[in-house]
Amino acid sequence: MLGKSSKKEKEDTVDLRDPEEIRKEEKRARIRARIRAFHRQQLRKKVKYVYLALAVFLTDQLSKWYVMEYVIRPRTHNGGESMGFFDWYIHTPYVLRFPAALKVLPFFNVVMVWNYGISFGLLGSFSKFGYIILIVIALAIIALFCLWMYEAKTREYMIPYALVIGGALGNVIDRFRFQAVMDFLDFHSNGVHFWAFNVADMAVVTGVVSIIGISQYKTTNRKKRYRKNYKERQKKVYRYGNVGR
Repeated sequence: MLGKSSKKEKEDTVDLRDPEEIRKEEKRARIRARIRAFHRQQLRKKVKYVYLALAVFLTDQLSKWYVMEYVIRPRTHNGGESMGFFDWYIHTPYVLRFPAALKVLPFFNVVMVWNYGISFGLLGSFSKFGYIILIVIALAIIALFCLWMYEAKTREYMIPYALVIGGALGNVIDRFRFQAVMDFLDFHSNGVHFWAFNVADMAVVTGVVSIIGISQYKTTNRKKRYRKNYKERQKKVYRYGNVGR
């Protein structure tokens, strides 16, 4: 009874505001509802890119676990038994040192290199506690790319953003656990070896290069459209300026 009476009182209440003000309020409410619906729709579309970032992160961690536990550890002296993925992740394993390289292809080796710098071994001679600084920088970069992904209006940048976020997160976890990043991919040609790297490094570099390439492409197209429109405007000015002469 109480619910029915309160409902009846609301129905009997008369809005004494100006009709124009009521229409404006209803219009603002509709606009707010459309904005909320648009944001929900955009977030639903961006969830798959979050899954892509997580897939990159998991691929990086799984590859490091497999190489460390099932490729390198059995070949080290007193390396111990190989650990399962969850045990390896929960209990930080002993940092293996494996100076030799396992030849897989004529141009590719599997190695065990601990990188104390940034991607591809750069800044490897950083200070003893430099990994803390690198962790802070990496977390700031991840937060920035997450913000860009959230605010992105077009889809061109979403995959590169996800690659950078997933790869950077994979290397950050390594720094938390080992104070260094595990690199194991070694490509070489004619005795010249490239920097050792990992799956996370590949994802980060691919994402950054893609972002630069997309930005350059969009800038070039924008300049072409501007020059084309400028020439068309000049032709119109010339054509209409000569009328009546």
